Amino acid sequence: MRCCCLPLIPYLLGFGSLVAGLACGGAGLLVAGGLTARFTGKAVWWAASRQLLFGAATVAATYLVGFLVGLLIAAVL
Repeated sequence: MRCCCLPLIPYLLGFGSLVAGLACGGAGLLVAGGLTARFTGKAVWWAASRQLLFGAATVAATYLVGFLVGLLIAAVL
């Protein structure tokens, strides 16, 4: 199974929990970061935490854009 599928596992098992999806996504990011450390020669903890930080920033930016689009649509309607 590819790491990109990890956030979907709770939903495929019938759970609708956002927290479970975020936890699985975070685990996938940590694994991906740890694997890249093998090729770059960096410390595993550094690469994994860096990947998790970038993923968290991406999630936050996506949420913010969706929230702002929702406000814009609500203001127009």
